[in-house]
Amino acid sequence: MHLLDDRFAGMAVGVGSSRILGRIHLADMEVGGIVLQCSFTVLEDNKVDLLFGLDNLKRHQCCIDLVSS
Repeated sequence: MHLLDDRFAGMAVGVGSSRILGRIHLADMEVGGIVLQCSFTVLEDNKVDLLFGLDNLKRHQCCIDLVSS
């Protein structure tokens, strides 16, 4: 929690709502052996561990293959 920037606190509203505790800037995240630098918004009491949003998918030019093998 020492990395949390609480200047970004507020409310997230969409299908539901949740309190935003703040933001963590430039955290390293490894996906498939590739390290990506991402910023994360931290929500209070959220039932989801991690949501990799469209902003990060676009920023890192991600491609999701939904074809099952």
